Amino acid sequence: YTTNCFLDPDIVAMPNFLRKPLSKFIWWMIKESRLAAYEYLWGNTHYREQSRAQTDLIVEELRKKGYDVKGSTTSNSKLNELQSNGIRPFIIDISNNDIEISNFLISDILIIAIPSKNIDDFKNLIYEIEKSQLRKILFISSTSVYPNTNGIITEESPLKISLLSEIENLCRTNTLLDTNVIRFGGLF
Repeated sequence: YTTNCFLDPDIVAMPNFLRKPLSKFIWWMIKESRLAAYEYLWGNTHYREQSRAQTDLIVEELRKKGYDVKGSTTSNSKLNELQSNGIRPFIIDISNNDIEISNFLISDILIIAIPSKNIDDFKNLIYEIEKSQLRKILFISSTSVYPNTNGIITEESPLKISLLSEIENLCRTNTLLDTNVIRFGGLF
């Protein structure tokens, strides 16, 4: 609801300093009903079904081409779900300094989609990657690394200083890694 109301041209035309308080006010007004709805829908939304279907298609296509598809989770309870989707599962918690991920990193490419904003955890992960033969990284990020403006944002636009932009830079500036960053809206 909050996002959709900001598609209204009258609200979009509002100065930035008014939009954020208005957003917080609207969220406060609908918070209880939305939280109950989210709790009711958790795990049963069509978005999750679509995401699983897309994952299945990607995994199937990669397996057809001979790739060994690996996936990680921090939770033992999700191992079976990964395996049932044709993904070789691994338990990986980058906040654990004693992680053993050498078998996981035997790959052509690593897709990193981790919501953590702990720079030390990512430094530890990159250290482990550097010790492996893996060199290609696809880092999933967010458009939140850009400042809030009413203007057009391009790849050349400056990033705002944030933990996520610093983590991106850890990967992008590492001379041992060939990193591509994809920034989606609404993530992390």
